[in-house]
Amino acid sequence: MKYRKSEAKEYARQSITGLWGASFTPFTPDYKIDEQAWRHNIRHYIDVLGLQGLFVCGTMGEYWYLTVAERKRLCQIAVEEAKGEMFIMPYTWDPVLENELEMIRYAENIGADFVITSQPTFPTDDVVNDEGIFQRFRHLTDKSSIGIAIFHATTQGYMMSPQLASRIADLPNIVAIKNMGSAGAHRMMRVLCGDKILVSDPLETQWWINMTVYGQQALFATYYAHLYQSKRSRLVKEYTDLYRKGEVAKALAVCQRLERIRRASESVTFPGMMRSCHKYWCQCIGMAGGDGRVRLPQRELTEDAKRAIRAAVESTELVGEPVAKPVGEPVPA
Repeated sequence: MKYRKSEAKEYARQSITGLWGASFTPFTPDYKIDEQAWRHNIRHYIDVLGLQGLFVCGTMGEYWYLTVAERKRLCQIAVEEAKGEMFIMPYTWDPVLENELEMIRYAENIGADFVITSQPTFPTDDVVNDEGIFQRFRHLTDKSSIGIAIFHATTQGYMMSPQLASRIADLPNIVAIKNMGSAGAHRMMRVLCGDKILVSDPLETQWWINMTVYGQQALFATYYAHLYQSKRSRLVKEYTDLYRKGEVAKALAVCQRLERIRRASESVTFPGMMRSCHKYWCQCIGMAGGDGRVRLPQRELTEDAKRAIRAAVESTELVGEPVAKPVGEPVPA
């Protein structure tokens, strides 16, 4: 690790900036991890998209359908391929506390920069309680030195209160929260936690407001970083960089140009098939998507769905020559 436990919060404050991706896992035709494709994608994140960091084996990475050994292998390859050119943050959450500690220790040992976890789950016949949640996070921080971020989402069946998140943020190596809460809860999270840890809303549609109004320093761990960008068009990075250079009008114009890509992507993200759709979309713009393959019980794409996704991609500037748009063109209503 490049920092001591006592330095984790400050190191994260300096390091977690700009665009951070949330990766997917490519599979071979026999549904094994495609290591060559994974290495290709890591280089794509760095060399083509210029991302600052990457969230590995999270919900987009289908962690719940991967063995602990497979998760470790994906993390190891990510660290190897990144070569210090991009921060690597493995998702270590597991319902079994000792399994999670094993993942955290592994991440520390292979040279990952941070890890990210979620609030614990509770049995359906149990009561979600703040003290149990806090004690689990405290145990993780007591047993580790690496900076720990929190992926705060409804995937665990509930959301923590901003007050509980603030208490957890006081723990020594808790460094950030990727918060999927409501707008009101997110504002309160900023108020109560923003001076202790990084608070990030991962939605690209909110990035302009969060960056320009609220001073959010990172679009942290989001699939939009690779879904909306390609070798031909890197509009998210472009408008982010322009704003940070003080060219606000130009930045806003570029942000507005993204609307065609946003709408095209949404039109072919079919219900219940987000991961397979996103993988195939990314395959159409230069990444290795494994033909959209996902492990059961997730559903795969029909040939008609693939044709629709290809057509949607081809309607944007992500492929072919970039399409110039008049500066200041308004976003369609």
